[in-house]
Amino acid sequence: MVGKSSRKTSEDEKRQALRTIERWLEPREDFQASYSDFFRKWALLNLFYNALYKFEGDKRKVLAFATYYGYEFGEVRNEARELVSHECVGRGSEDEQPDEQVLDATLYLRNFFDIDSKPICSKCGKKDGCEKKPSPGYKEFNKEIKIDEFSALIRIVYQIRCNLFHGDKFGYSKRDKELVELGDKVLTNILSGLVSRERVKVGD
Repeated sequence: MVGKSSRKTSEDEKRQALRTIERWLEPREDFQASYSDFFRKWALLNLFYNALYKFEGDKRKVLAFATYYGYEFGEVRNEARELVSHECVGRGSEDEQPDEQVLDATLYLRNFFDIDSKPICSKCGKKDGCEKKPSPGYKEFNKEIKIDEFSALIRIVYQIRCNLFHGDKFGYSKRDKELVELGDKVLTNILSGLVSRERVKVGD
């Protein structure tokens, strides 16, 4: 019985993967440029944090980088505020609950910006899981890293990356496109600052 259920799940996932591939291959001018920019810039950031850390786990490296970098949060403050002024970035498809760390990071930044979550959550289809969590709720996030504004933002942008890289987002909704464009702005600021700061350390 367990074997049959597992095979069914595997077939469903395979069909979903094929649909994802087909959709990404479709020529769509409405999201290709912004999505390509986000992919390219995340690949560049990935190049740097892989050079810093040799331990396993991409998420661990990203969070460690956030601590290492000590970035000036003011440079991405507007993008951070915009990201958390709407419903949380979900995990995969639109109806899935947000990852615990993403929820914690979102609540942390809303608290930082003095944004009331109630009006946002009242309109969100994912609210059932969130309402059970005490606010502002930093426990899950703090298991891996000491939370601050920049690390919270990085965790949210990383979730956008995961949703894209795993094929769960196709760019068909206005919300998806807005998330990618905000994430792209954050990555542009980080990479520009990284080059100017680190170049002084390592030289040519």
